[in-house]
Amino acid sequence: MIALCENCRKRNRSKLPQCADSECHICRGASSRLGELAQKALELIPGDVKKFAISSEIPRDMMAREEDVWDYGLGVSIKSEFNHLIAGKIEKLSGLVYDFSRADGKLIFDFSRMEVRFERSDIFVFGRYKKYSPELAQSTWTCTSCSGKGCSECDFKGVRYNSIEDILSEAGKGLYRARDAELHSSGREDIDVLNTAGRPFILEIRKPLEAKCPLSLLAARVNANKGVEISDLRYVHNSEVALISDSHFDKAYEAEIEIKGFERRDLEAILSLKGAVLSQRTPQRVAHRRSDLVRKRRILDLRVISEAPPRLFILSEAGTYIKEFVNGDLGRTNPSITGATGKDAKCIKLLVAQIHDDFLDDVMSYV
Repeated sequence: MIALCENCRKRNRSKLPQCADSECHICRGASSRLGELAQKALELIPGDVKKFAISSEIPRDMMAREEDVWDYGLGVSIKSEFNHLIAGKIEKLSGLVYDFSRADGKLIFDFSRMEVRFERSDIFVFGRYKKYSPELAQSTWTCTSCSGKGCSECDFKGVRYNSIEDILSEAGKGLYRARDAELHSSGREDIDVLNTAGRPFILEIRKPLEAKCPLSLLAARVNANKGVEISDLRYVHNSEVALISDSHFDKAYEAEIEIKGFERRDLEAILSLKGAVLSQRTPQRVAHRRSDLVRKRRILDLRVISEAPPRLFILSEAGTYIKEFVNGDLGRTNPSITGATGKDAKCIKLLVAQIHDDFLDDVMSYV
């Protein structure tokens, strides 16, 4: 006959016989040791933690035995009950707040070993980066020849190019003694395109061992690299990653162009494109990774910065392919500077000068 300890009988609203805690069919005495585990947990929580979360690892055989009891009537699962009771005990003993979604760290209770461990929550840092090197990719660019293992093709580095993600990730992992890090950004620029506007990003720092620290320390580590500079750093909640990744902003560019047989009157033809709505079929250079679509984008402003060589200020809607606006991409972008002048045009240098992302400061939730 199945018998249960007092705690398991109560949790399952069961009329099965009661027995000693250690003889309980389900928990084998674990229910009576929750207070002991809560005390162990208190010793592990760092002093900077204000909010905590809880996770329980319940042995499979314990959950299987619980299902035996559910044949006589369903109750509250042992995992849910243990989490609830332990959270209450820790709140009462410590004065800390249980907050699963915004916890500073998580207590993980292993009921097979009757042990507990503490892990800090992942850290999320919002900021803006500027890119000064035309040889710096945005994301980690793994070498396709060796799949990141290192070979002669990549000088045994495992990557084709250094990247902003690598620089930020290494700085974040080193500062917080973290296992891993990932860059989430709002859009991207080509590897040869510079950015002095400051592109919004969130750096996700996973499994950190160190507490949050002044973000000036992270900035100092990153900005020691000449190719990239970060600023406007703030701690944010993980919910802001989707906001950054899904947001698209109008952007202004400075483009130096080359026109075969350029004449001053070509500038008039170029300026006539101000306000034009472009039909841009997915460019050939990105067709391998983007859906083959025709996108409508507007040139919001267009001005001449200098004539020799021709340099333009171009303000366009989010998602405009500027290089293709210049060269026409063999007719895939229309209208274009090549089409308007009747002469072959190409973009020699491109710089992101402005990103219209001011609304972020009003909608983001900072920690």
